[in-house]
Amino acid sequence: AVEYREELEPNGKALWRERSFGKASRAIRLPEAVDANAAQAKHVDGVLQLTLPKLVKVSAKQITIQ
Repeated sequence: AVEYREELEPNGKALWRERSFGKASRAIRLPEAVDANAAQAKHVDGVLQLTLPKLVKVSAKQITIQ
């Protein structure tokens, strides 16, 4: 949410203030090829950085049936 407020200064001039506040959230669905347990998020200087490592693919193993 954004709060807008107009106030009067002691000298009678109008002052406009704007301030963002509150909680924000966003959900995204991760593809199956992402290791969600190893996912990391960092928020620095207003920038959200997501690190989403790929899953290690397990290759098929061929065995001989006797």
